[in-house]
Amino acid sequence: MLLHDDLSAGENWQSKLQKELRDAEVIVALLTPNSIADSWLLQETGAAWGLDKTIIPIVSRLDILDRFPIQLRSYPALDLKELDTAKGSERFAEALDQALAESHV
Repeated sequence: MLLHDDLSAGENWQSKLQKELRDAEVIVALLTPNSIADSWLLQETGAAWGLDKTIIPIVSRLDILDRFPIQLRSYPALDLKELDTAKGSERFAEALDQALAESHV
């Protein structure tokens, strides 16, 4: 995850972002009606898809997957509302564990 604190003044943040995406094992994409209109989400998710990274979509509504220009239906989507529950948190942890295990194969 790239944080503002990780960048120094004058550093090329686009190169840093590209490096972080290349080095990431799993990408978590938060898909809401507002976020899918953000060009950065599309660019970063598209880059992750192009790099064959595992993507875990977290959605506020399942129909958002159909409105997002990148086909993410093949990835296990998680409901944002459920992440506040023990079962939802467990599903996220399982999806992350599985994605990390697959990335080390």
